[in-house]
Amino acid sequence: DPDRGPMVRIRPDDALVRLVTAGDMVRVVSARRSELAVLEVDESLPRGGAILRDVAGASVSEVIRVIRVDAQARPRP
Repeated sequence: DPDRGPMVRIRPDDALVRLVTAGDMVRVVSARRSELAVLEVDESLPRGGAILRDVAGASVSEVIRVIRVDAQARPRP
């Protein structure tokens, strides 16, 4: 189902700062866990705001981080 699965939506200017674009795979990090999600951009969001879909472990009152996933990087030992 294309309308399901982990997704995070942020503003285009917030995406630019994180060096990510729509459709990129990103890591969503909360206080309890982190999860991979597809990034979408949405100009209607307030600056610094985010919308999450199907991301486990994040609550509405939590601060999250969105981190670019570098598929070419070697895993850390």
